[in-house]
Amino acid sequence: RKHREFRTEFLKVVEEALQNPDEVWLCSKNKKIDNLCHLKFYQDKIFCIICEVENGYISLKSWFEIPDNPNSKKDLTKLYRRGLLIKK
Repeated sequence: RKHREFRTEFLKVVEEALQNPDEVWLCSKNKKIDNLCHLKFYQDKIFCIICEVENGYISLKSWFEIPDNPNSKKDLTKLYRRGLLIKK
């Protein structure tokens, strides 16, 4: 778990992204549509907050910065910008 301790510095971003996200995507995990992906765009960073919907409750599962690698052929934002766009 120590390798995840750096994420505590993003707690303010988590609060901002949940209260005022730039995009929210409803998507599936394991063939069940039960994930919400909140995206918050900043000038030079994109943060993703993953929540799970279960039994009528939403629980926070993970949060992280989506790395921007201009040298990569793979656009990592597409991994999280999928499903049904429910807020823009």
